[in-house]
Amino acid sequence: MDVPIQTAEIFEILSKGQFISSNSSNRKISDLYKVIDDEQNYENLYDFFIR
Repeated sequence: MDVPIQTAEIFEILSKGQFISSNSSNRKISDLYKVIDDEQNYENLYDFFIR
């Protein structure tokens, strides 16, 4: 399973109870959304975090 290089950053944000959305005013957050939104990345991240 190949997870994106941003996985640790995504985990850090979500573990603090924060959200990652496409319309965030923070460009870094909206860029992370694009990474998650990619179908292959989504599936790999889902499998990674579900464990």
